[in-house]
Amino acid sequence: MSATAPYLYSEEELIEGYFAMFRELGRPPSIQEINQDPRFPSYSTYLRRLGSKQDICRNLNLPLISPKIFATFCQECLMSRESCDLDPFSCAREASLYFQGPGAEKADPDLQEKGGEDR
Repeated sequence: MSATAPYLYSEEELIEGYFAMFRELGRPPSIQEINQDPRFPSYSTYLRRLGSKQDICRNLNLPLISPKIFATFCQECLMSRESCDLDPFSCAREASLYFQGPGAEKADPDLQEKGGEDR
């Protein structure tokens, strides 16, 4: 039997890369964002070595926030879509009260555990 070749990225490098993307985005990166970032390996490497996005977030104690949550946020925004050049994720990070309103427990798993209350 031949020995397996060492990995190109260590587990520590994969974790550090994931944390870096998380810090930059303010949420877990999407598969597409991971695959488009030339600094890091493809999503398939993360999946094979660390598990799914849900596994990674759970193991690293990161909130599992879907990029799709912010589509609704952007649709309900009072700004004109034609004139707005803001990143919806930046807007959403500044709008914590938006996610505490009716239906927030659907978007925020932490609120689900508390029965929809933020107290």
